[in-house]
Amino acid sequence: MNESKIPEILETYEAELLSEWIQELATINIRRGLIKEAELKEECREFLSLFRITVGQGKLSNIQAEVWEEMREILTSISRSLSRLESKTSQPDCRCAIPRF
Repeated sequence: MNESKIPEILETYEAELLSEWIQELATINIRRGLIKEAELKEECREFLSLFRITVGQGKLSNIQAEVWEEMREILTSISRSLSRLESKTSQPDCRCAIPRF
């Protein structure tokens, strides 16, 4: 059985992925003024760290597995926050910048 290389890649390149992801999101955020930079950085760091940990548990083919529960919760929280922020602006933006692997 081949194990996924994703956990190793995330661990090795986490800092670079995080930096590039934050830069992309900051560009959108600066234009829109939706979230404070420190909050954006913390949410991205928390998400990527949790994703790396969850992926490292090896249940990649079943995101309904219990090990993914915390990831589902953080995604729900992010979605709700974005929805609230979007409702405060006059320009809805459904784009989501995700890190490119």
